[in-house]
Amino acid sequence: MEPTTLEAQGVFEGMIDDLGTNGSASERGFRAVDRALGTNATTGFRRTGARLEVFWVSDESEQSGEDPSQTDMITTLQDEVTDDSHVRAHAIVGPLPSGCTGTNGSAGAGPRYHYAVGQLGGTTASICDDVSDAMTDALRTMVVTECHQLSYAPDMTTVVVESTPSGHVVSPENIVVDAAGDCVELTMAGYEELQGEPMEISYDVGATGGDTADSGL
Repeated sequence: MEPTTLEAQGVFEGMIDDLGTNGSASERGFRAVDRALGTNATTGFRRTGARLEVFWVSDESEQSGEDPSQTDMITTLQDEVTDDSHVRAHAIVGPLPSGCTGTNGSAGAGPRYHYAVGQLGGTTASICDDVSDAMTDALRTMVVTECHQLSYAPDMTTVVVESTPSGHVVSPENIVVDAAGDCVELTMAGYEELQGEPMEISYDVGATGGDTADSGL
């Protein structure tokens, strides 16, 4: 699939349908991610500089064993990005400690998936609940890679994003200050809060003190 693919949703659904249900009975989510990233050099699976968001959806425990191990999975994912904060994991799986039973049937707990999300940040949800709601909630937390350059290095705890002219202040959890402290990015939910209005970023300057503001679209 490419950005120019027509009827992308239908194409994606067809790709999922083609996978079928005749594969291994062992659910090895870690191994699937490891293999996909391992072929990146030849397939161009990832865009250079892009953030990496991994989604696991499973009704059983993760069964890759030591191929890869929990710690190897975390290292592999972090090695894919230049900044550890640019990779996150999401899991729609059986909750800890003993799984669940609900409208979608029953599921065993997924402790290895929960571990990965705990190490990398992201969201977890029960697969026994509404999966579409869980996926939507996870997508809204994803960071849109659009750097709003700052004029000065900020005191990161003081950054405020406000829409103009309405004056709505974006929720802090939807604001991401780059590790280098030179730009601000928003999650998808953050852009929803702006409702298409321009924004103003205000903050205290880090080492030298004082107040300043930057504006952006």
